[in-house]
Amino acid sequence: MNKLCYYLLTEFRLFKHSFWQSLISILLIPLIMSGFFAFSFSSSYQPEFKPDPIKLSLDNQDRGSYGQELVNLIEDQQNQSLFEIKNAEEADFNLLIKENYSDQLSQTAVEIKGKTNVSHQQGQFLQHFISQWQTQLAKNHELIQQSGEQYPTIMETLQMKTQDLNQELFEQKSFSTDKTLSSTQYSSIASMHYLIFILAISAATLNSKKEFSGLRKRISTVPLSAAQSVSFDLISHTLLTTFYTSLYILIWKLISPESFAHNPLFYLFWMGLFSFLLFSFYHLINYLIPTKYVMIVLNLLMYLYMFLIIFPMDDILSGPIAQWIASNPMRELFQQPLIHYLKSGHWTTHWPIALWLIIVSIVMALITIYLKQLKEER
Repeated sequence: MNKLCYYLLTEFRLFKHSFWQSLISILLIPLIMSGFFAFSFSSSYQPEFKPDPIKLSLDNQDRGSYGQELVNLIEDQQNQSLFEIKNAEEADFNLLIKENYSDQLSQTAVEIKGKTNVSHQQGQFLQHFISQWQTQLAKNHELIQQSGEQYPTIMETLQMKTQDLNQELFEQKSFSTDKTLSSTQYSSIASMHYLIFILAISAATLNSKKEFSGLRKRISTVPLSAAQSVSFDLISHTLLTTFYTSLYILIWKLISPESFAHNPLFYLFWMGLFSFLLFSFYHLINYLIPTKYVMIVLNLLMYLYMFLIIFPMDDILSGPIAQWIASNPMRELFQQPLIHYLKSGHWTTHWPIALWLIIVSIVMALITIYLKQLKEER
C-alpha cells in the first residue's frame, strides 16, 4: 500500500508540473473537436430510429370471423416490428374484441385498456391502427353487399394499409418511446473516448522519447515487482481518466444541459472500463512489438475510432457500407452502452459487455505481467 501511495504521489507531482499543458492537449482538444462535430453535423446527423413494438395482449370474444381476422393481422409476421404479443400481465395494452364485433361493423366494438404510465404515443398509434382497420373493413363489407362479387380479401388490403401506416407514422418519429439524440448529445459522447487515446499516446511518448526519460526516475528508484509495476500504472491512468472525464462532462453540462443525462457516475464507470481496456492493451503491445511502433498502433486505433464512431458516416453514406458502420463492433462496445443509457436511463442492459471488457483487460494485464517477468529474468 505504501508503494502504491508513493507511486500515485509521484504521478501526481509529474501531473502537477505539466497541468496546463496536459489540460490543453488532453481536455481542450476533445472539447473543441466535439463542439465542431456537433455544429457541423447538426443538419446531416439523423439518429438511428427503432420504434419499440407495442406489448399487446389479445382477447377475442367475437362470435363471427372478422374478430379473428383482426387477430391474424396483428399477429402477422410483417407486423412483428409493430406488435409484440404478450399475456395480460406482461402487456402494456389489452385489446378486447367484443362478441358482437362482426355484427356491428359500423361501430368499433373493440376496447383498448392501457396500464398506468404506458406510452401515450403507442396508445394513439394503436387506436389509429384499429380505426384504419375498421374503416377498411366496413368499406369492403359494403362493397361486397352491393355488388355480390368477391373483392380482394380484407386481409390483403389491410396488409398494404398497415405498411403505409407504419411508414407514414414511424418515419415521422411521432410515436417513438425511444428518445432520439441531438447532434450535441451524440458528439459529446462520441468524442469523450478521445481523451483515453490522447492519454495512451502521451504515455507512449513518455516511454519512447529519450528526452522524457528523467521524468520517471523517482518511480524507478522504488523496487516494484512486475505485477506491482503494471497494476499501479493501470490504477494511475484510470484515476487520471476519471479526473479528465469529470471535467469534460462538467463543461459539457454547462454548455448543453441536455448532454450526459441521468447519473454522471455511470459515464465515469464506463470510461474507467475503457481506460482499463486500452491501457492493458497498451502495456501488452509494449512487450510484443518494438517501442517505436507502439505509437503507430495507437494512432491507427484512434483514427479508426474517429472514422467508425465520431463521424456519423452511416448518416452520410448509404448502402451496405453504411449499414456495417452503423452496427460495427467498435461502436457496439465503446458507444452503444453510453448512448443507450443517455436515451433510456436503464443502466443494467449492457452489464454483459462490461463483464467482457473486465475479463479481457485482466487477461491482457496478466499476460503483460508474465512477459515483464520474463524480460526481467533475462
